[in-house]
Amino acid sequence: MNKITIGKYTRISKAAARKLFLAGKTVAIVPCKCDPDNKFFQAFTANRRDKEEFVIDEIGMKNYFDNMVNSFEYYNCQYNETGKYAAFYTVS
Repeated sequence: MNKITIGKYTRISKAAARKLFLAGKTVAIVPCKCDPDNKFFQAFTANRRDKEEFVIDEIGMKNYFDNMVNSFEYYNCQYNETGKYAAFYTVS
């Protein structure tokens, strides 16, 4: 994967995003053709600390991350203009 930096965001893979999410870091999710530093489409930010009261174990958090990404792709990645899958970014 090419290292892409847009503004203060650096693109990462889904596996790296899952690891950062499980470590408690903030991960930004946008459709693949959208710019994360855009004034018209804001990036969705995911953080484990906001969800800890719902899920306790690590397997549950991995499933929560996957379900969250699947829901994001279902609602936000339907059009050719925005892209058909999610892209993950970390804030530099």
